[in-house]
Formats: sequence, structure tokens, C-alpha cells
Amino acid sequence: MSLVDGQPFAATSMIGVIVLAGLVVHNSLLIIDFIQGYMKRGMPLSEVGAVRLRPILLAAFDIILGLAA
Repeated sequence: MSLVDGQPFAATSMIGVIVLAGLVVHNSLLIIDFIQGYMKRGMPLSEVGAVRLRPILLAAFDIILGLAA
């Protein structure tokens, strides 16, 4: 089995995919906990989203620039 660029999909690639899936789940749980904590303190959901949007965008732009280099 090969990827789009013709590189083989080895066991180390599969481990990477599994780790990536675990990170996505972990980050999702952290974001939910963050939102619930701020909402318990009385902050409206729209403000919680604004607080969390900046770090998410910075991380996304960092990944995009890292992949482009």
C-alpha cells in the first residue's frame, strides 16, 4: 500500500497516525474542559470562543508555515 507520493506506508507511519489520532482526542477533551470551566465562572460562550480562537489560529498558521518551508 502506498501514499499519493509513492512512499510506502510502513509500521512507523501507522504508529504516527495512531499517535496523531490520540492527540486530536486529547486536545478536544481539553478544549471542552476549558469551555466548561469558563462557562461555570459566568463567561458567555461567545467570549469563551474568542479567548480560545487566537491560540488555535496561531497554531494553525505555525503548522502551515512549517509545512511550506
